[in-house]
Amino acid sequence: MQIMLSLADSEAAKGYLATTIPDVKSSHRVEALARALGYATNAALRADLSTASSIRTVSAEAFVSYLEDRGFESAEWVVLHALAKVAIRRVMDAEPNLTTYGILSSIGPDEGAQRDALLTDYFVRKFMLAWEFVSRCEKAPEFLAGWTSWDLKQRAESYHHRISGRGGEHIAPGCLIAAFLAAGFRIRKNPDVTSDVEVAVGESCLDAFVPREYLALPLGPGRAASLPVREPIHVMGARAAV
Repeated sequence: MQIMLSLADSEAAKGYLATTIPDVKSSHRVEALARALGYATNAALRADLSTASSIRTVSAEAFVSYLEDRGFESAEWVVLHALAKVAIRRVMDAEPNLTTYGILSSIGPDEGAQRDALLTDYFVRKFMLAWEFVSRCEKAPEFLAGWTSWDLKQRAESYHHRISGRGGEHIAPGCLIAAFLAAGFRIRKNPDVTSDVEVAVGESCLDAFVPREYLALPLGPGRAASLPVREPIHVMGARAAV
């Protein structure tokens, strides 16, 4: 999965890690984060991000491996949770009307509370689940006709139903929108529903997430469900976060 990251973002992630794993030496935390972001050293991370933001592919396994080699136990969700909070904050800065409900036309006191809630552990976890789904999706030059973020939210929930073997994995609409934005997907407002957006995502990506029990159902406007089902690969370990 990918994240757009600046030098300031990386420093914020280091701060979150200091809170989450305070017993790990600071030098080990920052070097482990660098490995998770595909850099050979923290110095290389700083040198690269000091010039411009960069889209980085995240490897939680590299983070855990680095710490384990130095005698510290950790878990993949630790670095993913830290980077998720950074990603959400970046998206919130860019989208002042983003809330757990989606992107609203205006923000009042009630909506403001739902905006602040995006950075709570509960919704960070929901973002992580959305982020895992989005990591399977392909960017496209055009917006997918007939599909909104609400439709994609349902697809994301079905995806997690398949990997968990149980239902009830709710993903807040705003968390899914935030995950698409964090991964660099283009969005545009849905003129028919205030909080929804359309996403420039490839249709073939959606086909991979059709639950087996839904294969007899139509996939959207004018599309039949005669599609192969590819097995998902669970990459995030987000369920360990709470």
